[in-house]
This record gives sequence, structure tokens and C-alpha cells, in this order.
Amino acid sequence: MTIMLKRTAILLLASLLAFAAWSQEYRYEVGPAVGITGYLGDANRSNMYKMPRVAGGGIFRYNLNSRWAFKGNLFYVGLAGDSKGIDSKFPGDEQYKFSSHVIDLGGQVEFNFFHFGDGPRYKHYKRLSPYMVAGLGMGMAFVNGKAHLGMVLPLGVGVKFRLKQRLNLGFEFTMRKSFSDRFDGITDLYGYNHGFAKNTEWYSVAAFTLTYEFSKRCVKCRADWKRSPAKRLSLHILNRILQHSMKELVTSACLTAVTGLLLLAAPYPLQAVTLRNP
Repeated sequence: MTIMLKRTAILLLASLLAFAAWSQEYRYEVGPAVGITGYLGDANRSNMYKMPRVAGGGIFRYNLNSRWAFKGNLFYVGLAGDSKGIDSKFPGDEQYKFSSHVIDLGGQVEFNFFHFGDGPRYKHYKRLSPYMVAGLGMGMAFVNGKAHLGMVLPLGVGVKFRLKQRLNLGFEFTMRKSFSDRFDGITDLYGYNHGFAKNTEWYSVAAFTLTYEFSKRCVKCRADWKRSPAKRLSLHILNRILQHSMKELVTSACLTAVTGLLLLAAPYPLQAVTLRNP
């Protein structure tokens, strides 16, 4: 986890150094987001959308260039779960049902598979592009009359489509790893303290977005930059570093997500034995 966070920091720093690689006409986007959520954890270990809830909020995006973007989000996320019908049993064969409300504030890095935007055909701009997203955030969950704060790790994919100039439609699916183990109101089940990174809580957000672009770029500054061969070479090197770093980041993030989901799928007694005899 620490290695992945360091690579994320390096990636963000390298991206900021490449700020002159402008290719989109407008720098910023802002707009609403609405969708549904799913929950996996102690009270639901198989069907993520057994008890779906609503998610809504807004996003702000800074387009570094046609491939890279930084995005911030502020979401309201509803979560719900019910242990009825799951294989793992609670102590005393009790059943547990909950409903919580989460305020999700986070930031992500996006990588477009195609050059997204409007432009000359020879530059291969596309009005439609899938993308990958990874980042960090914080969540404040309100459940059973109490508030719990925890770090959130969002990982996912999406697709964006240029409806017309300055107006974009998008759809994004992210799995969000919660590091609090209290978003569902259940803590230290079976008497074992899972610690920071070994809790079982994940939630998903599948949302549509509609964003409006603003703040036109300086075309003259962009043209002056491109006249310099040395700057073009440095920009090419930075882009290669970005691509390599993003591949490593996405690979690490996917391995983290898969490992977490495999732990969720394992029967709970097996986890207890592992904790007792590491």
C-alpha cells in the first residue's frame, strides 16, 4: 500500500511538470453526478446490489491534456446491508441489518485510452474514450446515530462522450475500499481486530455525469511552447514516464482490489484461523 501511494505521488508530480502539453481548448469541467451504490462487507458477502441505494453529488475536473485529467468529487452515498441468507454466521446466529449515509470527498487521476476532445483528424482526437481512474479520498459515515471517519481508495473505469462543444456525458464505475471498518456499524466481528488494512468493507458507485467545460486556454502560449525542439523533447520524455508510471499504478491498484475481493469471498472462519496463526 505504501509503495502504491509513493508511486501515486510521483505520478502526480510528473503530471504537473507536463502542464504545457495542452491539447484541449478548455481547461476545466464541472457538473452533477447521479447513480446507484452497492455494498460488500460483514452484512453482505456475495451480491453487491442486494440492497442498492442512491448516490449523487458533483465533480470538478482539470484537463491537463487530451489523455490526462485530475478530478475531484463530493458525493452523498447511501449504503445498506442485511446478513439474512449469507453463509457466514454472526455470533449467536444473530442477524444484522443496517442503513448508513456517507459523505465521500476525494480526488482521482484519470487516463484516457484515446485523445479525447475536438481537433483535426490527423491528431486522432476522439469524441468517445474509455478511461481508468485511481485516487484517494475521505469518507464520513453516519450509522446508528454515530459518525465515523475513514480513508477511501477508489479504483475504477469509465467512458466519456463529447455531446457537443463544451458539453460531455460520462459514465463511471468505481470500487471504493474503506479503511475504517465502521461504515456498516460492525466492528471487530468475532472478537478479532482487523486493523487498518484488513477490514472487509467495499462499496461501489456507478454514476452518470454531465459536465460543462470552461476557462479557455491560451492559444498563443501553447504555440510558443511547441516551437522549441528542446521543450518538445522534454515533453515527450515526460509523457513516456507518465505512461509507464500509470501502468504500474493501475497494476498495483488492480492487485489490491482483487486481493480484497478474494478475502471477501473466503468463508469467515478461514479468516479467523489466519488471524490466529499468521
